[in-house]
This record gives sequence, structure tokens and C-alpha cells, in this order.
Amino acid sequence: MTRPQTRNAQQFMDHDNGPLTVSSGKPQTILDLTSKRAGRRLMVGDGSSDLATRSVVDLFVGFGGGRQARNGAARVPMRSSTPPSIAPVLPLAAGPAGYQRVLGTPHQAVFDRGIRLALEGGLTFRTDDFRAAFTTAFRTSP
Repeated sequence: MTRPQTRNAQQFMDHDNGPLTVSSGKPQTILDLTSKRAGRRLMVGDGSSDLATRSVVDLFVGFGGGRQARNGAARVPMRSSTPPSIAPVLPLAAGPAGYQRVLGTPHQAVFDRGIRLALEGGLTFRTDDFRAAFTTAFRTSP
């Protein structure tokens, strides 16, 4: 049996030294996964090493899950701060067209919750323009 290791007062059984465990590996992994696909890229990250992906994605959302904001929070266009839900990020990822596709399905409730949480402060927008664009896009939603 593997002996647990301790790091930063957290215990874990194993650690993989793969490309996602180093900052420079995350942007390359995103490029590898998306190079032959059309579309926009969204990254949701919870740490400063995730900020390294900003140059290869169209939108970066910091997800704190209720934790204190990280050092790079000021550089993040928007931050989700509704613990432990990532639901406010769903409208950002799918957009109004994605919302239209789930209307009348069981998935609409999750989307509605994300919109409601985002509009009630579950997303912190760095600029008023970002907030206005989001609000305009989902104004007729719940």
C-alpha cells in the first residue's frame, strides 16, 4: 500500500507529475485538445497556476468556491464566488443560445439557478461592461 504524503497540511496518496501539475503544461494541454476544433475556449480555474492559461482561452473565470481571493484575482475578468456551486459559470459557458436549447428540459432548472446566482452576486465582474453584457444577454431569463 502506498504511504500517504503530506503537503501544505493536506494528505494525499499519490501525485502525478504530468503536464497539468505545472503552469506551463496547462496552456499546452488546452492547445493540444482544441487545435483541430472550432469554437471559443473557456477556462475555469481555482489557483494562480491556472492563470497561465489566459493567453490561450477566450475567457478565464476564477472559481474560489468560497475561499479567499487569490493573488491573481484582480487579473481575472470574472470570478465565481457562490460556494460550493459552479452553476453561475454555466450561462457563461453556454451563452443565450445554449439556454434556448435547454428550455423545457430537465436541464433548464440548473441553468436557471446559474443565471439567478450570477445576477444575485454569484459572479464578480471586473468591469461594468462585463456585467452589463451578461445582464443584457440574460435579462429575460429568471
